[in-house]
Amino acid sequence: MMEMVQGRHDEGAWKAALLEYFPKEDLLMPCSASYMPSEARPTCYSYIRARFLKEAGQMGKNAPLTPGQYAEAFGYCDLISESDVASRKSCYGSFGTYFGYLVNGSDDRTFPDMSDAQFLRVHELCGYAHHFNAQSACTLTAAGLVFSHGKGAKGAARFCEIAEDPTLRDRCFAAVVSLAFEYPEAAKYRTSVCASVPEAHREQCLTP
Repeated sequence: MMEMVQGRHDEGAWKAALLEYFPKEDLLMPCSASYMPSEARPTCYSYIRARFLKEAGQMGKNAPLTPGQYAEAFGYCDLISESDVASRKSCYGSFGTYFGYLVNGSDDRTFPDMSDAQFLRVHELCGYAHHFNAQSACTLTAAGLVFSHGKGAKGAARFCEIAEDPTLRDRCFAAVVSLAFEYPEAAKYRTSVCASVPEAHREQCLTP
């Protein structure tokens, strides 16, 4: 799916394949195809974002859009069945990954060291989502990007802290704590994670 979106390698073969796998009449293809295993759909939908951005008016890779166009791009995730909660969440969340790379110049080595101004810009971009759940998924995925499997715990906590909405801020900190248990690599950073989050989340963080 990633290769289909990026169009690298054999350009001629790629353009021909687009007609079959990215038909204009079905924006969810190929993720919605019957041959796509259900367990692979959420991951597939995390890469379809580029198609949605283009549909919303993006003329080239990483070309800026208006707030309304970003909202439109988020909105295409609503085409996914409401019953497929994981795929919808993955679709909304994928914008957080995109915005993190967009703001940081695609340097994945320095996400934890982004400035507060950059973090605020990511929050602003996620805020263009057409509803709160989409914004939340976008924000939490961006926090995971900054977390960087544990080594960016302090940066992720700083990212959460500057979220303006208190509900979003609380969800963000909870997500950071969850990540400390999700990634095996994060175990050695858990002390740092727990020290970085507010006291309200610390007990959950310290519980084995």
